[in-house]
Amino acid sequence: MSTKFNVGVKAIIEHDGKYLLLKKDDFWDTPGGRIDGDETVEEALRRELSEELPGCKNAQIGKLLNAVRLPGLRFGDHGLFLIWYYVRVDFPDGVKISDEHETYKWCTPEEVRELASTGIAEAVQSV
Repeated sequence: MSTKFNVGVKAIIEHDGKYLLLKKDDFWDTPGGRIDGDETVEEALRRELSEELPGCKNAQIGKLLNAVRLPGLRFGDHGLFLIWYYVRVDFPDGVKISDEHETYKWCTPEEVRELASTGIAEAVQSV
């Protein structure tokens, strides 16, 4: 039996040696989300960044940092596979987040390991 997967694309955004995490429901994550329809990875990541970080500009998508299949996590009859990319983003008016998240934090690599979910610390380590 084959398993179907949703694919999510995530951004590792670094500034002065710290990494941007967003908080939702006591859960710290990186910006990004699932690919919709026929979107390319780049289109999906740019869309997610504009939705979650309104006002961000000039997103430059860099190298692939990590990819993880999240075992046991299911969305309906689909599993989830996440891919993290290094992304440079300008915040001309400071970081603004959508209503989807409660707050944000610039974290050291050590804080990322303490706060973030599976795959994120490994992606940060690959920067």
